[in-house]
Parts: sequence; C-alpha cells; structure tokens
Amino acid sequence: MSTSKHQWEKLIRRIAQDTECVSFSRHALGQMRVRKITLSMALDVLRKGKIDLEPEVDMKTGHTCCRMERYTAGKAVAMVVACEDEHAPDCIVVTAFVVRS
Repeated sequence: MSTSKHQWEKLIRRIAQDTECVSFSRHALGQMRVRKITLSMALDVLRKGKIDLEPEVDMKTGHTCCRMERYTAGKAVAMVVACEDEHAPDCIVVTAFVVRS
C-alpha cells in the first residue's frame, strides 16, 4: 500500500520540528532569496503546510518529492521537499516559490 498525502504531511511536519533534520539545496536557498522567502517562512510551511498534489518519486534519486503549501507572512508559499522514504529521519528542500493564483 502506498503512503498517503496525509502520511507524508505528518512525516515532513515531524522532521521539520528539528531544524537540524532539514537541509536546503543551493537552488532552494537561491530561490528563497530571490522570492524573499525567509527561513522562518520556509519552516512554517514545512511544519504546518498541506500537500494538495500527489507526491512523486524522483526517477534520478528515488526520493519522494512532496509540494507543501501554506499561506505565511502575506504570501502563498510552496516548498518542494524530498524524503528518502516514508521512514526518513531527515529531508531536503529542493526548491521554493510563491504560488500564483
């Protein structure tokens, strides 16, 4: 049985409680800087955000990528997070952007 969106949300939220367990790719940090997304905004998205789109497996790494979204600090922010599997102790933020409506 595959892992549900809700289960991925719970996993990412749990991981994000310990900031040492969350890494950011260079690309994600650059996108955050350009889009004026602060570290506290990013962590808020990871700790309280929702996954609306189905998580997808990255064919290159085998990690599952989830798009977490949340309205924070006046912006609708999305973070794409990669986890090795449903038992991952940590995750990496792949990219970040402001969602356009």
